[in-house]
Order: sequence, then C-alpha cells, then structure tokens
Amino acid sequence: MQIQFKSYLDTIILHALDVRILAHQYSRTLTAVAAMALMGTGATAYAVASASKSQTDLFNSVTQVVEPVEHQASVLEPEAYDFALYRTDKVNRSDSNASLLKRLGVQDAQALKFINQDAAAKKLSSYDGQTVEVKTDAQGQLQSLLLRYPQDDKVRFTRLSVKRQADGKLVANEETGYLKAQEEVGYATVRSTVYGAMDAADIPDTVGNQLIDIFSSQIDFQRNLHRGDSFKIVYESLLADGEKMATGRVLGAEFINGKKLYSAVWFQAAGSAGGYYNLDGESLRKAYLASPLKFSRVTSGFGMRQHPIWNSKRQHKGVDYGAATGTPIMAVADGTVVMAGTQNGYGNAVEVKHANGRSTFYAHMSRIDVRRGEKVSQGSLLGAVGSTGWATGPHLHFEFRINGDYQDPDLMAGEAGTVPLQNARERKEFAALSQDMRTQFASARDMQFASAE
Repeated sequence: MQIQFKSYLDTIILHALDVRILAHQYSRTLTAVAAMALMGTGATAYAVASASKSQTDLFNSVTQVVEPVEHQASVLEPEAYDFALYRTDKVNRSDSNASLLKRLGVQDAQALKFINQDAAAKKLSSYDGQTVEVKTDAQGQLQSLLLRYPQDDKVRFTRLSVKRQADGKLVANEETGYLKAQEEVGYATVRSTVYGAMDAADIPDTVGNQLIDIFSSQIDFQRNLHRGDSFKIVYESLLADGEKMATGRVLGAEFINGKKLYSAVWFQAAGSAGGYYNLDGESLRKAYLASPLKFSRVTSGFGMRQHPIWNSKRQHKGVDYGAATGTPIMAVADGTVVMAGTQNGYGNAVEVKHANGRSTFYAHMSRIDVRRGEKVSQGSLLGAVGSTGWATGPHLHFEFRINGDYQDPDLMAGEAGTVPLQNARERKEFAALSQDMRTQFASARDMQFASAE
C-alpha cells in the first residue's frame, strides 16, 4: 500500500514538472488550455497533463449534431394555454345584455345571441344592482354565467345560470333556493338626516325606513332630530349562497335623541304576531303616531296666526306640515274613515274616527286612497300631500279632536302609554333576549370607536 502511494506521488510530481516546462515553451497555448480547464471536465485536464510531446497534440476536434429546440409559446400568446378567466360585476340600470357581457370580458357572439333569445336569460340586464359571475376561456368564449336575485316574498331567491355543454351548446336554467338570515350590527351619527347617517355608515335605506317606523311614536323626526344624535342597530341581511340579496327585519335599536335614550327589541312570543318593546319589556306601540308624515317640516303650528290668504289673525285649529306633492300620508291610529272627499277650503280631505271620542283630520290632499266606512290601521296609507282647496303650496293640514273639540296635535302622541309584558314565561324569554341585545349594542359602539382610531 505504501509503495503504491509513493508511485502515485512520483507521477504527480513528474506531471507538475512537465507543466512548468510547457509553461515556459508554450505559454500562450497553455493559457487557452487553462481557460478551457476552468470550464471543462476531466478530459480537458488529461489534455493538459499529456501535452509533453508537441503543440499539435494538445487539441482534438469534436463534432456533434445538435437537434433544434421545439418553439415554446410566448406569454404573449394566451391561446397557447388552456386556462379560464373569472370575472364579476354588478348590473347597471343602463345596461343592455351586450354592454354587460362586454364589460365582463365576454367576446362571444354565439353567447350574446343565445342570451338575447332565451326566455329566462334575456332578462339578465334587467336585474339592476345584482351581481353577475362569468367564466370564459382565454379567447373570451363564455363557459358559464350565474346571477342570483331575490323573490318578492323575501324568503326565496332564484339562480339564473347559463352553461356551455361538452358539445358546445349553451343551456339556461333557473333554480329556487331559500335565503338565509345573518345578523348585522351598525352604528351611525346624525349630521343632517337619518338617511345621510345611514349612507355614511353603509347601512341600507330599507333599514332606515324601519328605524323611523319603530320610533315614530316616540320621536318626531320632522322637528326633534338634532345634529349629533346617534343610533346603534342590529338587523338581518338575507343571503343567497353567501351573497347579500336584501335586508330583513330590524331586530333591535338604540336611538339617542337629544339627551334621551330610546330602545327597541323585536320580540315574538309563541302564538303572537310579535312587536317591538323597549329593553325593559314595555311595548312601543302607542295609540297614536307622533306625525302622519315620515319626513316634513312644520310650517304653521296650532293657535293664533296671521292667515296667509285672508291676511288677518285667525285661530289655526291644526298643524301644517310642509312636504312635496305626493308624499304619503299615514293614519296616526287605528280607526274608521267617516269622511273621504272634498270639503270647502280644505280641498280633498279625510276624517278618521278613533276610540274614546278621538278623531283626526287630513286636508289639502292631492289624492285620497280610502273610502268612507273603511277600517284603517295605524300607519296605513290614506292618500298623498297636495295643495287642493285654499292652499298657497303643497302641505298637509292635520287636526286632532276630542269629542269634536280641537286639540293641539303635540298632545296627541303622549295620550297613551306603553303596555308591559304580562306573562311570566314571556318576561323570562324577553329578559334573555334583552341581555343579548345589550351585548350587541355594546359591540356596535366598540366597532365605531375602533373605526375612528
């Protein structure tokens, strides 16, 4: 073993001496060989070690046939790849089927023709505000399309789909599913109107309508709304396959009006129609609404005033609400219509008789939507604001009477108090619901603080 190792060392030394000699004699040639050695393999090293005879023996010519590499598709050639594109967008009111598909990246004349002719699919662009999902290939050919829209009962929804089959034909289909309710929590501060506050907090207007209805017997939204008022609200969002379709019922709300706190919780005991109660379990439904209009301004109060037509001091026996022509007029309480027609300077007018000798009178209406003898419930539509009779502009003249005597309508809303829950089981159920709602109101406040930070 030692002899073999010594022989190996002698060989290395001899080769080193050969290299030194060659370096002197063939310096330029060996420089090129050294460069090749850095890039080459063991065969190149062998050529250097064996270059002791002649300069011409240092190089060997190697010939190899190189096969051409197949052309690879460029990233700028999407048709070379098999992939799908997914896009979503909302239907605009001004959309046609053609403009909608173009915005979604669909470049498919066959698909457009099919959608325009199919009984179900041709209604695609009529679903304003709904979301459309499409899948296309790299060339823009439609592979599938899906749109969901709620049905009028707010319980179900419809899936409208268009799909391309394996043979290339397009097929449209409509399916029905059930909406699922999901609770949402919101907080808003009033700067000018309730609806402005809703918009700023991204709360749907339909929720604002309910909020006003809930507190209309306690808060006069025409005269007593203040800048800085705030509200917390818990409401239902109705989902179709996880997509928001509509809003459901307001489940609870807190409203700070001025310095006073109002609360409301929806509670439905077994076998009852359900209603709103404050957090202490008292019903919010009073005998009278605070106003027959949801939004307006008081242009003339109850009492002596300068008459705008006769230009003299006269007793004003009601309250005038300024509002646009066509504004809906509501019955402030349950009752029976005892007059519906034209009455002297009052123009088109309606009188409703209520319990305990109470009655209300609505005048200068542009139209009347009830007839004499008809039973009406609180909040039902009586007609619309107008300027018929002796009126200088569109407004509602509203009167409140007790046994025929004219009373200040401001006293009306406070006539009947709330009714508490009577049943012990119902009170226990409501107590648990009330505690849960308090927790959600607190979370709405925390959300507002977090967003402000």
